[in-house]
Amino acid sequence: MIATTAILTIVAAGFVPAVLAAPADPAEVVARGGGLSINDACNQQYGNQWAAAHTGNGKYDWYCVNSVTGATGSLDLNAYCARTYGSGSIAVNNNGGLYDWFCT
Repeated sequence: MIATTAILTIVAAGFVPAVLAAPADPAEVVARGGGLSINDACNQQYGNQWAAAHTGNGKYDWYCVNSVTGATGSLDLNAYCARTYGSGSIAVNNNGGLYDWFCT
């Protein structure tokens, strides 16, 4: 069953983490059709000073943070997939995990 997809709009309103705890290779999601780099999605959406961060372990816990100012922003994985793989590509998360995103 293909999970229902939605634009990933995660905004951590007012949340600026003091220290970003991230895995050794942050936001590199296992590819299953089309690879999806959540760090690259933040860079494409906001610029090179932005990186992916997360508030928990759920699939919608990702957001973008500016490494200089600490500003946060929402993340649009569908737009990343469309820019990377073509207009018909969308972001899908079949298993519900933080790192289970891929592009169709």
